[in-house]
Amino acid sequence: MAYVVSMNHVSPSENIPQMKEIEWKPEVKIMALYMFFGILWVCAFFEYCSTFVVMVSASTYYWDSNSMADGVADVGLGFKYCFVHFGSLAIGSFIIALIRFIRITFMFAAQQAEK
Repeated sequence: MAYVVSMNHVSPSENIPQMKEIEWKPEVKIMALYMFFGILWVCAFFEYCSTFVVMVSASTYYWDSNSMADGVADVGLGFKYCFVHFGSLAIGSFIIALIRFIRITFMFAAQQAEK
């Protein structure tokens, strides 16, 4: 992300020492938004993959048919199912990332309108 920002014209601030002013180019602004959406998508994907593994582990613990096993949660099965249901997790995290991106965009626009 820092590389994308550095593709703009960066100049020192006249008022505050060690502060930089950035003149954004339109194509670089679109590239930064695209990368920001990608970061949101990857974070949502890892968040929901870990949630999925926990759900599978909890369900295998609860629905274990072996009464002698003393309740075993199968975490490895959760990771296996995570790879089996990779596409469903990816599209679900895409939808969550899209909603979060729209929400952040509107919050940023409202903040800019107040100034």
